[in-house]
Amino acid sequence: MPHPSQASQSPLVRLNYVLRQLPETTPPDLDGLLASIADLLQNKLVLCSGSYAYRVTELELYYWGPGHHDPYIHRAREQQEYGRWSFNDADCLDFTFGSKTQGTWGGVLLRGLRRLPSQQAKAGEETYIAGPRNVLRELVASLDGVFEGSQQGFYLTAAGAESLLTQTPWRVARYELRKQADDTDFLLRSYRFLVEEQYLATLKDRAQIVRQLLMPKEQAKAILGYFPTDLA
Repeated sequence: MPHPSQASQSPLVRLNYVLRQLPETTPPDLDGLLASIADLLQNKLVLCSGSYAYRVTELELYYWGPGHHDPYIHRAREQQEYGRWSFNDADCLDFTFGSKTQGTWGGVLLRGLRRLPSQQAKAGEETYIAGPRNVLRELVASLDGVFEGSQQGFYLTAAGAESLLTQTPWRVARYELRKQADDTDFLLRSYRFLVEEQYLATLKDRAQIVRQLLMPKEQAKAILGYFPTDLA
């Protein structure tokens, strides 16, 4: 597949290109490719549902392919499809990127969103949505009404130039995984990606995240309201 020029191609085209490279990528280069996927989804694209647009503030990546046998992906039939929305075995929403012909399974688990300002947003509405089931509930609630005639569902589109403050996503271990018997070293891999300090401040496990990242004092205080003594 020809390499798309970053200057000339849309973020969706670039995301499609990167995802298609996964089965052909050797393990030493795979981590950088996964980071590129998260960067595109969190900095260059927004998720739309009905009249609302959202920044993806938190996601987790799951992938089973050559040289990368992640035991924490369910390997459901839907995860061998490419570019589909899937209601996974944990009752949460996945964006899938696997391939049956190439023997790969892939899923992006959406764990957090920020609702972007719009004419439809009401004063006092919650800005951040945390937790995969809350994400699914929010996206369904934002869809147009049954009798409104719209046929548009969830979709990704390029972010407007002013809508997102680009940042390198923080990376930590995926949330509350239970160690599998066949796990080699996947449990603690940093496949959970997060952006925005204010979003981190809403999370129940924010103290653990701050510790994993060894955050500097001022940043830790901004998120937690205090600085953990064990980081001093």
